[in-house]
Amino acid sequence: MRIGSIILAFLLLIVSAAAQSPNDITSLLEKGDTDGALAKIDAALKTKPNDQNLLTQKIRVLVIKKQYAETELLAGRLLAHNPKNKIALNARGVAKRDGKKDHAGALADFDKALAIDPEYPQASYNRALTLFYGKLGKKSEALDAFSYAIEINSENATARSLRGRLYNEFGRYKLALLDLNKALSINKALPAYADRAYAGLLLYVTGERSLLPEVAKDVDVALQADSSNGTALAIRALVKVTRSDNVGAVADAQKALQIDANNYLAHIANGYVKDSNKDIVGAFNDFEAAFKIVPNNIWAMEEYLKAAERAKETYPKAEAAYREQFARKIKNSRDKVELLKLALEDEPWDYEAYSRLDNTWTDLYRLLRKTDEKALNPPEQAAEMKAIRNYWYGLHAKMPKNVCVALTK
Repeated sequence: MRIGSIILAFLLLIVSAAAQSPNDITSLLEKGDTDGALAKIDAALKTKPNDQNLLTQKIRVLVIKKQYAETELLAGRLLAHNPKNKIALNARGVAKRDGKKDHAGALADFDKALAIDPEYPQASYNRALTLFYGKLGKKSEALDAFSYAIEINSENATARSLRGRLYNEFGRYKLALLDLNKALSINKALPAYADRAYAGLLLYVTGERSLLPEVAKDVDVALQADSSNGTALAIRALVKVTRSDNVGAVADAQKALQIDANNYLAHIANGYVKDSNKDIVGAFNDFEAAFKIVPNNIWAMEEYLKAAERAKETYPKAEAAYREQFARKIKNSRDKVELLKLALEDEPWDYEAYSRLDNTWTDLYRLLRKTDEKALNPPEQAAEMKAIRNYWYGLHAKMPKNVCVALTK
């Protein structure tokens, strides 16, 4: 009876040790001891070489250790046994992406893993990373992929920081700021301070003046971590411009341009400094450089146009640019008028639709007047005024009982 008890106790001890083994491995990984975790797994595999749980644990460790060739081999073995092993698919995708730079092949593996489990957080996140860094498809697809990954795991700080960067690229600075604030509240060590400074700066430019102190703080943190961060240097240059530190602004802007000649923020900073020094031609050239780098950026376009207006009397290139940009603004304004006309036809009793059209048309007329201030009443202005009058009177004739038309007319 005593011998039986001893054998039973021994068996229970073995079971207990086996049950604790995965926890031991997890504990080692949490401590960052990947070598210890791998050694423990390999020791267990000597007695159970085909244990799928142990092999799956091993592939996780191999990915962490960036042993991508071994990861792919083991993934093939696991998937031969079970083609629906989502962990093996995810691991193989990471090995293809980070080891072979095969972003298309990696994406296929992440898609397979998500077909098995649509809410598998690692695969959803890795899919978004692959679209982003592999530059596969449109940027909007990467944005959607990060949004999906965040929906599955709202505490994924890196996913939020990269979505914030994409929002910045799309000009959606308020959304970028929300994501970057959340990301840094989760993980203050993320390299996201320059991105947050950029979002804050662009919102400052549009009128949210209270953000400038935070922008300055974020830039300092970013540069403490990486003194060669060109974006942070250019933003600091612009902060110095607001503080009338022109010497410091130029120094930072020049460093930023040495790092990246296409840093449009650095050109804008130089443009502001030159303008304050009455170098209107030099300012125009810098604002033009910024505009050419980011032609769809409203800030760069407006500064370019203002610089062209200031220099047009003495610099033929500026005069040509001034007329070209005004022609572009006029075309955009005309396009907007036509769209608002369609909106008004859909909602003929919506007074706001009339107000939007009227305001846009008034802005267009003002632009036409500004294209040639010296002309008393050039033909294009007269034609536009006639078109405006004819449109409202014609609409009134068509809908005489519509008070919205009557008020606008």
